[in-house]
Amino acid sequence: MSSRRSTAERAPAQASVSRRQLLQAGMALAGLSALAGCGFRPVYGTLGGAGAEEELAAIDVSVIAEREGQQLRTYLIRMLNPRGRPVDPGYRLNVTLTESQANLAVQDGRSGTRRNLTMAAQYTLSSLDGGEGTSGSLRTITSYNRQNDEFATLSAERDARERALVQTAEDIRIALATHFSAVQANRAAEPTP
Repeated sequence: MSSRRSTAERAPAQASVSRRQLLQAGMALAGLSALAGCGFRPVYGTLGGAGAEEELAAIDVSVIAEREGQQLRTYLIRMLNPRGRPVDPGYRLNVTLTESQANLAVQDGRSGTRRNLTMAAQYTLSSLDGGEGTSGSLRTITSYNRQNDEFATLSAERDARERALVQTAEDIRIALATHFSAVQANRAAEPTP
């Protein structure tokens, strides 16, 4: 008896694979239909509307004090306006940034061996045409190790600061996109006369 199966014997296995794929495709389609039915809307997408991307691109970021503030401003401009600063902005974003540090791990009652670097940001988005604005505050905490080598410690601190600034910019962008998405959803829900 041969260990090879004939074409007729293999056909049912191939048919069951195609039935399985058909069932998986049907389940995926049903899942997508359920998502559409629950009111799911992509924040940055264009599902029947402009999404938050156009609104984010219309934001002018005001000057932020200190070197860290300027770095945060640069990250915000790049994240909000990937095609360049708006020619005719519709919004102005003001941000106040503060930094603090605290010892996290203390060894032998001396100085800390690990430090937390905290960036606290308060932001206010104002509409330049009298529309809705928003404001909020957030905190980002990063940590770094203090080394015996001062250069290594300074490099680790600088890296922690940069990570905190990038995360703060991302958090502000997400908060603003959520705001714009909610405003658009409220407009869509209002009855038209």
